[in-house]
Amino acid sequence: MNQENNFSDAKSQKALKLFEKGISLQNNGDHKKAIDTFKEAILLKPNFLEAHNNTGLSYLALLDAPKAELSFLEACKIDSRNSVILNNLGVAYRMQVKLDEAISSHKKSLDANPNYIEAHNNLGAALVANGNADQAVDSFNNAIKIKSDYAEAHNNLGNTLTKQGKLDLAIKELEEAIRIRPEYGQAYCNLGNALKDMGKIGEAAMAYGSALDANPLDSISYSNFLFCNHYRPGISL
Repeated sequence: MNQENNFSDAKSQKALKLFEKGISLQNNGDHKKAIDTFKEAILLKPNFLEAHNNTGLSYLALLDAPKAELSFLEACKIDSRNSVILNNLGVAYRMQVKLDEAISSHKKSLDANPNYIEAHNNLGAALVANGNADQAVDSFNNAIKIKSDYAEAHNNLGNTLTKQGKLDLAIKELEEAIRIRPEYGQAYCNLGNALKDMGKIGEAAMAYGSALDANPLDSISYSNFLFCNHYRPGISL
């Protein structure tokens, strides 16, 4: 994050070791212990930007968006123009359906770093949730202009185009997401939705089947597969 932290003193060195331990716990999926460890680091070094940010990320992983928001806001007090933290704060806002705040935070992130593709993508997601599909399409396209093989943006763009009834364009984007990431279960599910809306029930069932291959616990794809299968008895799970 390019913060200028001084870790020369003993307290800071201990805080850094705790932070590294927290990262290891975070990477292993033990987010509760990671949070406790990051907080120990923060007690030793209150302006430890990365520790505040990663505390927030672990709260997001635990779906505790209010606490994530507080952690990111603490980080913003240290660096109010950090594009990564502003983007993460926007995600926390969107999880709480604070959509105006989410949109504002992602825009601030992009003011700090106009080429931040995740912020473009997350801004699009917040705009969709806020009912601004046309602006969302622009945001997803902005991400793709910067990184043409950004599968998530192609998927989100395709899903938004489906909701707009632009099914041919939607299918093109979703197929591109799958080409980039062949095991992208959500893109297969969204492709199934677009094909189903187009009346191509057999092809939709195949897409839902591929979604289930990628994620057998995907209940939405499973129910849609059964729906399509009801009308196409020749296809079996």
